[in-house]
Amino acid sequence: MKKIILILMMFLTFSCFSAEKNKVGVINATNYESTVKKENQIVVYAAAWCPHCQVELENLSKLQDKLKDTKITVIFYPFISSDNGLVDYEKETLEFINEKKYNFEYYLDKDREVMQKLNIKSIPAVGIVKDGEFLKEVNEEDVSMEKILEVFGG
Repeated sequence: MKKIILILMMFLTFSCFSAEKNKVGVINATNYESTVKKENQIVVYAAAWCPHCQVELENLSKLQDKLKDTKITVIFYPFISSDNGLVDYEKETLEFINEKKYNFEYYLDKDREVMQKLNIKSIPAVGIVKDGEFLKEVNEEDVSMEKILEVFGG
């Protein structure tokens, strides 16, 4: 019986260490250009608590197989508004990222610098970067899945 318990404990310990978590970086005004404008990608500014953002991310995940050499970068706004102002939502954001297991590159806009730089007024906000230049700015609302497929050949 002791051997069985020992084996189970070793298995559980190994499982915990081998579970891969998504890496999440921090993005700000200083590293924004080098992070976002370096290759073909779809840039999404979103929040984990936002139902429309969740739908957008799910749709992009389904579309990802059709996108040729295109990276999807998600910049999360890790806060939620309350009667007392902004509440830190980073823990829940990281849980959302690890739960969904999308094959995206993730960043947190902890100081809201990127949100201000891009003049984002609502989320989700989607932009298209092709050959290092924005074809559609992140704040534009008319970026559709059809437009994404048209640009990146799906």
